[in-house]
Amino acid sequence: MSNQPPNDPPPLPRGNGKGSAPAGGAGANWRVIILMAVALGILFMAWKSNSFGKPERLSYTKFRDYVDSGKIITSQDLPKKGEGKFPDNRFELKKSGESAAVQKITGFFYKTDPWVVDKKNAPREVFRIPINTELNDDQLKTILARHPIPLRTVANLPVQATDGMLLTLGDLRRMLARGEVIKNDPANPFEIVSLKGSDDKYIIGERYVFGAADPATKEDDLAPFELDVNYMELTDAERQFINDLVPFEPDSGMMRVFLLNILPIFLVILIIFFLFRHQMKSAGRGVQGRRRYRGGEGRACRSRGIPARPEKIPETRRQPAQGLAHGWPSRHWKNPARPRHRGGSRCAILLDLRLRLRGNVCRCRCQPRPRHVRAGAEKLPVPHLHR
Repeated sequence: MSNQPPNDPPPLPRGNGKGSAPAGGAGANWRVIILMAVALGILFMAWKSNSFGKPERLSYTKFRDYVDSGKIITSQDLPKKGEGKFPDNRFELKKSGESAAVQKITGFFYKTDPWVVDKKNAPREVFRIPINTELNDDQLKTILARHPIPLRTVANLPVQATDGMLLTLGDLRRMLARGEVIKNDPANPFEIVSLKGSDDKYIIGERYVFGAADPATKEDDLAPFELDVNYMELTDAERQFINDLVPFEPDSGMMRVFLLNILPIFLVILIIFFLFRHQMKSAGRGVQGRRRYRGGEGRACRSRGIPARPEKIPETRRQPAQGLAHGWPSRHWKNPARPRHRGGSRCAILLDLRLRLRGNVCRCRCQPRPRHVRAGAEKLPVPHLHR
C-alpha cells in the first residue's frame, strides 16, 4: 500500500467558524426546562394564593383577645380598593368551610397595636359595669375563666357602683385585652360587688384611658391570619359571638384540593414522562452511533480514512515482474486479478483497503509487490512455480 494515495483530510465540524461547537453536540432539553418552570409557577401560585404571604395560625384564645382589643379588622363595610381608602374590602374577615361544625376564619390583623400604651401619662378613670345574672351569666363565666375577679357581698353599694363611668361587658373585654384595668389599687379595687338580698351585681374598678395610635396606611402594616373553629368545643355565648362576627360562606374546597394535591402529582408524572422519553431518545442516538461506527459511517469514516459516500475503487497500481505475463500475481498462492466490485456487503470498502474488522476478516499480512526473478526465468513464457 506504499503506492496508495493518501486519504483526504477529515472535514471540519459544522459551525459559524467562530469556535462554535459541533452541530451534533448535546444541547439543553428546553421542553423539560419549560415544563418544570410551569410546574413550579403553578405550585407557587397554589401555595401563595395571595400576595400577603403565608397566614399566621392563631389559637382561639389569641383570636378572641385580638378581636376584643380591636387588633383584627372585623368591619364588613370596608370601601372598595379603587376608592383610595385604607383598609379596603380586600382585608375583610371571612368565614368559610365544608361544614358548619368546623369553620375556617381568615382575615388580617394590625402588626402594631392600634393604641398607645402609656401608663405614666394616660388619664385614669373609675368605671362600673352592671350585670344581670339571668342574661349575662354565660358571658360572665367566660370572662371569669380567664380573668378571675373577686366577689364581695355588701349591704350598701359603694360610691364607684353609683358614680363611676357606665360600661358594658364588651368594654370590659376590650380593657382586659389591652391591659387598661388597674387590678392592684387598694383605693379602687377591681372586684364584683353584690347587693345583699338582690341578684344585681356590679363590676367596679379603675382603668387607664389609652389613646389611639396612628392608623395603618399601607399593606405592610397588616398581616394575614387563619384559624379553625370547632363549634362543638364552644359555649353558647362563644357560638353566638362567632355567628354575629361574620356570615358563613360554604366552600367545597375542590379547587384548593386540586391545586394542592392532584395538580402537583400530575405535573410530576408529566416531568417523569418527558425525562424518560429524553433518555430513550439519547439511548437510541447512542445505538445509532455505534451502528454507524461499525458500518463505516460518519465519524468512523473520518477516523479510519473511509470515504463517507460511495466512490469508485481505484485499480491496483502494482506492476507485474519482469518476465511474467501480465495479469499473473507475483506468488502462486494468489488468485488472478479480477474486476472488483462492492456487491451488497457493507464491508466491501474495508476489504479493499485491507483494514482490520471484527470476526474472521483480518488485515493482509503482506502487501502485493513485485518479486525478484531468478536468472534465466525472464525468457520463459510461463511463470516459474517454486516452493
